[in-house]
Amino acid sequence: MKKTSLSIILGVAFSILVLVGVTTAYPNIDDLWVENPFWNGLSTFYTDYQPIRMNEFSELDALYNPRNSTLFIIGPYKELTTSELTHLIGYLGRGGTLVLSDDFGTGNNILESLEVEVRFDQRLLRDPVFREKNSYMPRATANLAGIGYIVLNYPTVLTGVDSSIVSVWSSPLSYVSDNDEISPSLFASYPVMTSVSVSGGRLIVLSDSSVFINSMLDKGENKDLLDYLARGTVVIDEAHSAQSRLSIVKSFLAKTIDALGVYEIRYSLLFVILLGVSRLSLTGEETPVDPVEELMKRHPEYDRKQLEWLQAERKAQRK
Repeated sequence: MKKTSLSIILGVAFSILVLVGVTTAYPNIDDLWVENPFWNGLSTFYTDYQPIRMNEFSELDALYNPRNSTLFIIGPYKELTTSELTHLIGYLGRGGTLVLSDDFGTGNNILESLEVEVRFDQRLLRDPVFREKNSYMPRATANLAGIGYIVLNYPTVLTGVDSSIVSVWSSPLSYVSDNDEISPSLFASYPVMTSVSVSGGRLIVLSDSSVFINSMLDKGENKDLLDYLARGTVVIDEAHSAQSRLSIVKSFLAKTIDALGVYEIRYSLLFVILLGVSRLSLTGEETPVDPVEELMKRHPEYDRKQLEWLQAERKAQRK
């Protein structure tokens, strides 16, 4: 019976280890995710700029020099909470720079909360002439030093923008529409990127969330635009991206592995595992096994006093 029980436990443990290994090794495929190495990911962005991956907006408060930093919010999927907006406004108030790159996400929620007039139109911008592969990948002219044009990917346009502060325009032969109909009356240059001052900081709004993905960085002068925007300490928001179950599980496993690096947790887990195995000895003998002695035989580098203390604590809890 003991051999059978131990075999089951070892089998389950092995299966869990295999599952963890496969899940950890399998690449992330989420849109706009820094661990995604495929066409729709931001792994090149992450490799080149090593941004701080932010999951809590309260982390902005810890930035040493906000004036020399850039926060990227790319394609937000969830709306910011009141608390998050408070931290964001505080960051801008200390001179930080926010790059909001969106098209059909929740970017307008952020713009409204910041009390600026600019908005994402959320209609699709197309250009049948000045484009890359098709009209859904229009070229846009940049009024920035050293940058001629960028290539967009299923973008929208900006509204409520003062033309004097627009830094990127679509061509005069581009148009926006809710359907595939093309009317000459729709052809015009539309604002694609602008910059405004907010609470002492700087807000840059770009009407395409895909400009900086892996498959787009080598198009036009997109990489040069990213170089221009990513100044100082670069931070990227991950709290409002759309995450798949795989991504959530991978994040959980990463945090768990980090936790096992903590001295007390690692020793406690090892002690509990060895105690369980010792009770199901393969020999089937009833002779009790001291888990501390067994663990010290296997890992003489461990701290005996620490293990004995943990053993005493467990016995005290049982009483």
